[in-house]
Amino acid sequence: SPGQPVPCVLMPGLPGDVSGLWGLFEVRLQRTACQTGSPSSLVQVPQLRRGYVSAFISSDGKLFIPTSRHIWDALQNTPCTIVDVLNQDASQQAHAQALAVAEQAGQTVFNELRQEHLDAVLRERERGESAFRARRKTIERVGLPKVRRHRMQECDADEKAWYEELEAAQKVVPEIRTLLLMRIAGDINNAGF
Repeated sequence: SPGQPVPCVLMPGLPGDVSGLWGLFEVRLQRTACQTGSPSSLVQVPQLRRGYVSAFISSDGKLFIPTSRHIWDALQNTPCTIVDVLNQDASQQAHAQALAVAEQAGQTVFNELRQEHLDAVLRERERGESAFRARRKTIERVGLPKVRRHRMQECDADEKAWYEELEAAQKVVPEIRTLLLMRIAGDINNAGF
């Protein structure tokens, strides 16, 4: 989080001139809730979708996506050494800089999540419309007019609530969270801590 100190680490195996901020971020897309306040969801679309993006910002402020992926892979296989931590002001500044760059780098992930969500909403619309058509056909076969009318009114009310929830499900709220942030250097001589 912005108030936490950012560790400064050495990563063996990186080229000596690689130095800067590296972060791992979670891109979240959450659908908005329906205003009816119904505790049970009629719409079968996930409430939350997640994706991940890493970002590496060199010491001169340039974003390098391939380097960020390389560092992410290296972190899983290569032990790194924490040699220092940035002070609070420098940590907050690093966090703000990394988050701004991560928002730029995470745009593709967000667009993919949004498209998956819109596709799921479309599939849900088709599923629901088909289910309500089938339900109406079944109700029409009921012999007693009073029972048929009552069940049709219930079906209409359920369908209206479902459409309202489906409309609300189309609206999403994006969010990006920092999972890990560190100042990285591949060589102690070029660390610049």
